Amino acid sequence: MKIRTLIIDDEPLARKRVKQLLASSAEEFQVIGEARNVAEAVSACLELRPDLVFLDVEMPDGSGFDALEKLSAENMPAVVFVTAYDQYTIKAFDVYAVDYLLKPFSEERFHQAAARVRERLNRASDEDLSQQIKNLLSHLKTNRDFLDRLVINHKDRLVVISVKEVDSVTAYGNYLKVHAGGKTYLLRDTINNLSQRLDPEVFLRIHRSTIVNAERIKEFQPMFGGQYAVILKDGSEFVLSRNYRKEILSRFE
Repeated sequence: MKIRTLIIDDEPLARKRVKQLLASSAEEFQVIGEARNVAEAVSACLELRPDLVFLDVEMPDGSGFDALEKLSAENMPAVVFVTAYDQYTIKAFDVYAVDYLLKPFSEERFHQAAARVRERLNRASDEDLSQQIKNLLSHLKTNRDFLDRLVINHKDRLVVISVKEVDSVTAYGNYLKVHAGGKTYLLRDTINNLSQRLDPEVFLRIHRSTIVNAERIKEFQPMFGGQYAVILKDGSEFVLSRNYRKEILSRFE
């Protein structure tokens, strides 16, 4: 019997690539649907009841973990995570997940994951696999880990950026502008999601639409209305809003 598979990723090219790679094992895997976000993911899992999900961890309206938390044990499929999370979190995937794919992944690594899926589904019960996912979600809640890199689609290629290189991040519609090393990249994410995955000791939320690297701050200049201008070492200037002023300035006193 074929493994009924659902692909969940907000990037059309990413979904297409997984689908193409699965096509080479069409005698074993059947793609039964796709989803672009958390809401569609939950709906598709409940309606289609897949055996397996390739699940993007980072999506604009939440995370892949948010989708899994909305599913009961009886509706929980086996999961291969597709992620740009740091190595510490990857250790958790090694223990609790069927497998994971770390962006950017090779065709060889994908087929290794597919082989592991076949093996695990053959020898593990649905109850065992569901419990593993529940254990992973519990682990991630009690062991908060922060990103050490970002993987960004840029000019038809995937660019890997160490978070240490990031100067600032600003909201830009449904995207974020990531400023790093004198260049600007567009990342499909929300400012709230990203701020929760960056180390708050290093990255400061200074405005509802702005995050800056504390090590890049040169000075604060008073403005009208109780606001401040935040000047970075590269000359970039951002507004420190009144809502964040007390917390941020106290860290530099």
